[in-house]
Amino acid sequence: MTQELANIRWRVQTELPRGQPRVALGPLCQPEDPVAYTDTATAFGISLGTVHTHMRRIFQGRPDLYGEMVAERRHQLFAHTN
Repeated sequence: MTQELANIRWRVQTELPRGQPRVALGPLCQPEDPVAYTDTATAFGISLGTVHTHMRRIFQGRPDLYGEMVAERRHQLFAHTN
């Protein structure tokens, strides 16, 4: 795990309200094998719409953190496809 990912995980766990951290970390949990939003929903027994709602709320409430999460996810997906 990179230091950037460790920092993002810490921020997600300490800065987001209850319920959002598990959904936010789902797609980032396996850097070497990125997880889709549908997999996150299935793993937590929630709908895909709920995952999207949590992500939208993070985007609206913490755009800085959301940007870091998206950048890390993009990095993971790029590394996985190459």
